[in-house]
Amino acid sequence: MPKRQLPPADARITPRLWRLGEFELDESRPALRRGEVRVALEPKPFKLLLVLIRHAGQVVTHQQLLDQLWEGRAVSDAVISRCASKLRSALGQQQDWVRTVHGQGYRYDGPVTPPDDGSPLPPLRSTAAPDAPVTPEPPAVTAASDAGVPEPLPQPQTPPRSQPAPLTASGPVAPRRRKAWALSTALVLALCVALGLLLKAHRVQNQAETALAEAETINRFMDNALLPGANPLASDDSGEPAMATLLDAAAEKLRHAAYPPAVAARLTASLGGGYDRLALFQPATALLDSGLKAAEATLGSTAVETNLLRMRLAATLTRQGSLDRALLLYQRAVRELPSASGGQTTTARESLFAARVELGRLQWLRGQFADCATQLDASLAAVPPGMDALRIADTQWSLARCLTSLQQYERAGTLLDEARAAASDWPGTPPALLSRIDLGRCDLWGATGRWAEVRQLAIAIGQQPRGSLSAQYLVSLDAQDQQALALLRLGQVSSARTLLEGLYRQRLDQRGDGDRASLLTVERLGEALLRDGAAAQAMALLAPAYTRSRQALGGAHPLTLGLGNTLAEALAAGGDLPAATTLSDTVIDTASTALPSGHPALARALMTQGVLRLLVGDTEAARSAADAADKALQQSQAATSPLRAATRAAVESGDFSLRWRL
Repeated sequence: MPKRQLPPADARITPRLWRLGEFELDESRPALRRGEVRVALEPKPFKLLLVLIRHAGQVVTHQQLLDQLWEGRAVSDAVISRCASKLRSALGQQQDWVRTVHGQGYRYDGPVTPPDDGSPLPPLRSTAAPDAPVTPEPPAVTAASDAGVPEPLPQPQTPPRSQPAPLTASGPVAPRRRKAWALSTALVLALCVALGLLLKAHRVQNQAETALAEAETINRFMDNALLPGANPLASDDSGEPAMATLLDAAAEKLRHAAYPPAVAARLTASLGGGYDRLALFQPATALLDSGLKAAEATLGSTAVETNLLRMRLAATLTRQGSLDRALLLYQRAVRELPSASGGQTTTARESLFAARVELGRLQWLRGQFADCATQLDASLAAVPPGMDALRIADTQWSLARCLTSLQQYERAGTLLDEARAAASDWPGTPPALLSRIDLGRCDLWGATGRWAEVRQLAIAIGQQPRGSLSAQYLVSLDAQDQQALALLRLGQVSSARTLLEGLYRQRLDQRGDGDRASLLTVERLGEALLRDGAAAQAMALLAPAYTRSRQALGGAHPLTLGLGNTLAEALAAGGDLPAATTLSDTVIDTASTALPSGHPALARALMTQGVLRLLVGDTEAARSAADAADKALQQSQAATSPLRAATRAAVESGDFSLRWRL
């Protein structure tokens, strides 16, 4: 059956503006804008949109798209689907303008206003009946192609010519002619071998591109459809399949299926991420560990897919508190990825960027704030070409959080402003990213004592719609943490305690008791219990959490120091002053070495030491400790915060209350 033929795209492109609802497409640049904001769109999806709007309301077949976008090169339908998916993502809420006509191709169903330059639209020419569906002819299958052997390249047709006279050994020129023919034959053979290798590499590249597109389709389904909508707590007799059951079945199938190595690696990473989000760390680690070993053996240590598995395993280990091994995995990914495909492919460059960012985030978790800032600054200084604005905004948020920990509040605020503006202008921005940026603002405001504003913003973040396993759900838990902290600082202790008790139960269900977020909630709940007169409950909660934090994060981490400081206060409130004093001195010795001199955690520890000295009757030592806390805060940009004001008041009045917290 004859195929529809589209005129070559380049021949039809003239400088014209198309209006698609709120979008404007400029052929001459090329560029797609939404209002005054340029929408990032790769060349292939842009060209796909251009072809579709030129024939809006008509089905453009797969073969026609191959001719237009890939110049007839043999690629699979999965590659076209990947291109269409990127186009839909760029269109955001209007992604249903691009319709899939199953078994045929794609159709543009959105609003379109052609340019008014008078040039006609090129028709879709076809010799098929108007109402008959056009099906591309299947390629002929030869014995060579069926066996997977590359077919020979077609030879150019040349006019017949007279045959040269046979060469003979007689005459003085015969040896030179034989030598020339030998060299020519060798050259032709070398060219044939080179062409054969090129054809094989081209076919392998197409197969890899197709396989990765299929794997990414499954990954997107896992992340965007299956995981957010599933009920992780469904019982076996509820009639609803529990998420863990689905993951177990998929993992079992993956173990016995003969997927190409690159596909298997991507699917393993996706399934491991699913287990991780359910806090099923043991099966996640086992699956990712075995997948990483298989990828190293089949794909090599420098392959992009191998390093994606490394990073996924490192993320799971981070959630479990195994930060040392996670650090080694991220560091190796940063070393290996520059060698992946020579570090020149888009995937390799973007994966290296992601590895550097995740390494910086891990350094923040470990309390290595200066190293974190250096790593993230370097990442933002070397953003790969074509990197979308959301990835950059997410990195700016991470750097702002690190700078807040370093008391570099002005630059942190600037980065948060830039990240929020970029994410807000991007169509289809995930709500969770906007909420994370707002949580960074809560951290910044809290560091400067703006607790009423922290509470209002945290409440607004928590009211965003969310699914049971969506990223927004996890962000909403962090927002509750911020809201509870604001209530504590505003003196509404009972309300903070109630909120934190409910939050702690959710943290245990989602992440277990060794996760950093769970430990942070414990620190704040312990403070609320202590200030609400429940010292015994506070000690029972804080003591094991302090031990877990020392094991997972290390004794010098600010969270560990905060837990130790609160536990010292609880011990004192329970009457064990010797143990409280010993623990407080340990915290201060460590904090003085590990933290910047103006860090609020160090100031709080010094104030606790002052309280303990006062309780044993050493007024001068108490005043000296409080004065040291005041001087520490003077060295930071938090010198005008309520933290310093309360410290100064304690120094001047000598009124230290164990229930009073900074």
